[in-house]
Amino acid sequence: MVKWGYRIQCNKGLAGIPGIRIPETRGKSARHLYTIWVDPKRRDEFLHSIQDKEIGVAVNYRAIHTLSYFRDVLGFRPDDFPVARRIGESTISLPLYPKLKASEVDYVIESVKEITTQI
Repeated sequence: MVKWGYRIQCNKGLAGIPGIRIPETRGKSARHLYTIWVDPKRRDEFLHSIQDKEIGVAVNYRAIHTLSYFRDVLGFRPDDFPVARRIGESTISLPLYPKLKASEVDYVIESVKEITTQI
């Protein structure tokens, strides 16, 4: 399945799920990741639950100012950039690769729906 077909299928399947937001993209993007935003207080629980379903997810974005070097050497505090922090604490990357089948995308979507009703 091509990336665009996957994105369309995910956008439709994940639209309107309470507790899930799909970041809006503007301009050109490599579209190499499919990310969603979840409640930061529940992100880790969501990650563990979806991994229990053998779905490979990742946290690819962290607010750079919260990393140890920026915190310890440059003195940044977590609240210095609240939008970056919120995005970093909310973002999860769902699987995205060229050989992903439509049935696998459906499984990811259904799993996200199920997990959001449980946590």
